[in-house]
Amino acid sequence: MNELIPLPRLPAALLELTNIEPPGYRALWHAAVACKFPSSVIAGRYQVKRADLPEIAEKLGMTMPASIKAHRKPLLSKISA
Repeated sequence: MNELIPLPRLPAALLELTNIEPPGYRALWHAAVACKFPSSVIAGRYQVKRADLPEIAEKLGMTMPASIKAHRKPLLSKISA
């Protein structure tokens, strides 16, 4: 089963994935309501699947050029060093 991320935690998940500052919660909520990215309403709360994060980041314009991606180190390597 795919892990669901509540919409209030989406900015942190996008930041971890892309290292780019994401839109704020309010902007993400409006985008979710307008069906700008895949989301589900479960028990009255918007949630997204972790597997959909790359697609969501792309739809929000949070992707990096391929040349930068090739040279970027993962965020976790900085923490563990």
